[in-house]
Amino acid sequence: MSPKLFHLRERHADARTSRTLLLLAKAVQNVGNMDTPASRAKEVWMEPLQPTVRQGVAQLKDFITKLVDIEEKEELDLQRTLSLQAPPVKEGPLFIHRTKGKGPLTSSSFKKLYFSLTTEALSFAKTPSSKKSALLKLASVRAAEKVEEKSFGSSNVMQVIYTDDAGRPQTAYLQCKCVNELNQWLSALRKVSINNTGLLGSYHPGVFRGDKWSCCHQKDKTDRGCDKTGSRVTLQEWNDPLDHDLEAQLIYQHLLGVEAALRITINKDTKVPNACLFTINKEDHTLGNIIKSQLLKDPQVLFAGYKVPHPLEHKIIIRVQTTPDYSPQEAFTNAITDLISELSLLEERFRVAIKDKQEGIE
Repeated sequence: MSPKLFHLRERHADARTSRTLLLLAKAVQNVGNMDTPASRAKEVWMEPLQPTVRQGVAQLKDFITKLVDIEEKEELDLQRTLSLQAPPVKEGPLFIHRTKGKGPLTSSSFKKLYFSLTTEALSFAKTPSSKKSALLKLASVRAAEKVEEKSFGSSNVMQVIYTDDAGRPQTAYLQCKCVNELNQWLSALRKVSINNTGLLGSYHPGVFRGDKWSCCHQKDKTDRGCDKTGSRVTLQEWNDPLDHDLEAQLIYQHLLGVEAALRITINKDTKVPNACLFTINKEDHTLGNIIKSQLLKDPQVLFAGYKVPHPLEHKIIIRVQTTPDYSPQEAFTNAITDLISELSLLEERFRVAIKDKQEGIE
């Protein structure tokens, strides 16, 4: 730190000023070097400044750490924003009643709101253009089922069973305008929550009124339920999806979600040469159609088809026949690998499109 050297003044500073500038230069150098043993000043006259230097080093390290944390937080916030900006899977007006306290449950207690379901949350607003508030996160959903008509004296009512932030079970009762809307909402809710942990195997189709359930008259409010859930029973939509990117994202997330838990049983087909039967548990027509279509893209696959043994059995059996020099196991593995790769690319395109749209709005 020499003012004359950098043409800040015509003459050198006096001895005291020069000594002060030298001390400052050494201190800044030590702080900038993070006070490593190799970079510490060996001059005896710098010893009194060492406590201050070490304090400055600690503050500098803390500042750098905060800078990195801010960047990571901004990136996470951006990802969260892009996720929340995803197009809705299903939306429309519903009547809501959430159970609170011990008051009677009647049809008059339902309130009309506009609901929007995405892959992240079920939200509501007073009107389609109003600001939305999240009713529940999709990861917290445990079941989506119909409610008996006698429970409220109204038809087309469904219940969404979920856990709140404290892990306590809650139920939201939603009434649809017609039976078609009811089935569509149930199907949409089940599709986006199909990979959730802790899905219920049973539920109460009635409500807990007074001191017992209206459906089975059990007096224990925490009873597991008197009827089986249909978490994997969804509408089979054979038409092309209106939003291909959104459908691809849902399928890709589903495949990633079941990848670790997927258990496939392979049996040799004794009736057909060079063919195998692949049994996949806990899956239905949706995955069966996708894998079949992917297999048929392979020119060495002579036949690919699937069947669901029984409507109540949640499994599919896929038959694959290949050319003699190509095993069905290899064809099946390649089909699954290619499918995940293609869907991964589609999901990336989907996220880029959402990001571009968000930047255009801003």
